Amino acid sequence: MKKIYLVIAFVSSYCFAYAQWETVYHPLVNNNFPSINKVVFKNYNEGIAVGSSGDLEWSIIMKTIDSGYHWDTLYSVHDSIGLTDVLIVNDSIVIAVGEKIFAGYSTGAIIRSTDFGNNWISTPMNFRVLNINKNNSMIFISGTSGVFGNFYNSTDNGSSWNPIILNSIDYLREIKITNDSILYLMGTYDIFRSTNNGIYWDTIHIADSSFLHDMVFRNSGICYAIVDDTIPNGKRIFKSNNFGNTWSFTDSLSPSNYGQMEFVNDTTGYLPGQFMMLKTSTGWDNLEFQHASNPAWYFYDDLIGVFFLNEDTGFAYGWHQFYRTETGGEYFNSVNSISENRNSINISPNPLTEDFQLSVTGAESDAVISIYNIVGQQQFHSTLKPQNSFINQTISLRNYSAGVYIVSVTVNGENFMRKVVKQ
Repeated sequence: MKKIYLVIAFVSSYCFAYAQWETVYHPLVNNNFPSINKVVFKNYNEGIAVGSSGDLEWSIIMKTIDSGYHWDTLYSVHDSIGLTDVLIVNDSIVIAVGEKIFAGYSTGAIIRSTDFGNNWISTPMNFRVLNINKNNSMIFISGTSGVFGNFYNSTDNGSSWNPIILNSIDYLREIKITNDSILYLMGTYDIFRSTNNGIYWDTIHIADSSFLHDMVFRNSGICYAIVDDTIPNGKRIFKSNNFGNTWSFTDSLSPSNYGQMEFVNDTTGYLPGQFMMLKTSTGWDNLEFQHASNPAWYFYDDLIGVFFLNEDTGFAYGWHQFYRTETGGEYFNSVNSISENRNSINISPNPLTEDFQLSVTGAESDAVISIYNIVGQQQFHSTLKPQNSFINQTISLRNYSAGVYIVSVTVNGENFMRKVVKQ
């Protein structure tokens, strides 16, 4: 089976017309771009996003009521907890979970709202809470304290939690549930399966000397798993057709940072990663690169995950921007792309060694310029006035460390992002 090598190409702007994902608005929180770890939607318009900002110093919960085009901050607390997952229980109750790692001591928290995000109550936990999921009327959370796995359930919509004793189960990261009420827990090396809401478990082992990276279980019994190989260095994809009873090797991925995969049916899936989105329509054969709606047509972020309302409407998320598709990643064409063409923003040279020239055409208002480093910390801020709808400014990075920076330009009521590389 061939190995898939991931190459990010930067091509001319004619490819922009073929973008499959729309780059949408993302707010600053506490003067930082938040890192978004999970997005879920209650319906087409209303969604919740959780994560952190300020290098894991702030817990962040955001809400959208317009399909992800704008996000309002509902919860921002300086508690050093990075929120990792969120569950919409019903029309009123939302539960977010997270982890806190300080001086080698790991704890976590459950943050719950009973009015769909207007008010929140935080409950500390004595372990890192990494995942939350729901099976009918029972809610489950999983996580870890040191090398030991922790697994709890709730039968009262998260008001109280009951520990479930698990023997020989290690670091627990994900909970997957099929419509047949089969629970799957992903550990470090093994998957643990229960058909009775966690009373009894059996162990599924996929590959020797391999760390589990991610897993997907479909209601039809088709399952996919990605494992990190220690020898050789890389990742392998395995598939099961019988709810995980037996597994077969499918393909390989080259070493890179990948997020959590998502399948919208038995064969169509998405794998986010570092500045990229991959899609398969045939169950991991013929992986194709997806493109975003910006002039460079790549994703600016380390994408962490994707969430699909249905087979066509999906949202991708990670650090500092959201992306959305309404065509299942087939094509994108909207008024936002027209507005970005009308407000032409150019940076040259890029990559650069000391200075770059920023030019903005079609500027009918002052332009607010901000520069952020790769962890979202603001490094530069200025307001520039246009002359005859044109801005041309030299900006120096000569005293900055080498690396990747994000240039944010807000003009005419819209925000645009460009990535620059300081050599």
